[in-house]
Order: sequence, then C-alpha cells, then structure tokens
Amino acid sequence: MPVVFTPEFFDDGNKKKQWAAFLIKNRSYVPEMSLESVCKEIAAFLMRFVDSLNGNVASPTKVNKALNPTDRQSGSPVSGGVPTSS
Repeated sequence: MPVVFTPEFFDDGNKKKQWAAFLIKNRSYVPEMSLESVCKEIAAFLMRFVDSLNGNVASPTKVNKALNPTDRQSGSPVSGGVPTSS
C-alpha cells in the first residue's frame, strides 16, 4: 500500500500541519476533516478500482456506481460521490 494511506503518513506532525494550512486556505469550499479520514476515504474509493482491475468486482456497473453513487429512493447523488452536473 502506498505510504500516503498509512499511519506513517497521516500521523506525521508535518503532514498534519500542511493539511491544517490547506483547510484554512480553502475553508470556503473544503469541509473540515482530519487528514486520517481523508486518506482512508481516498484509499477506500481507489480500492474499488484496484479490485476491479484485479478481477474482484463482478461487473463494470459496480465501478460506475462507485463513481456516481445515488440514493436508491430519491435518485439524488449521495454525499461523497463524484459531483454530477445538474
């Protein structure tokens, strides 16, 4: 696993300072989240594609849903998905 997705990276004091500065600079459009949370969410998102490339996903539909998840009842994009044009 790449170092960016490990505690070695997201627990590093200098990386946390850099992340805090990024959040301050971009606070108008970036929600406040810990560096650890962001790294873990990105890793989980990317693992869907790694699994697909390794043949661990049954169909391309699952990968497409990972890109643009929707709420089954409303059909609206789910928070955390890739922004969709409306």
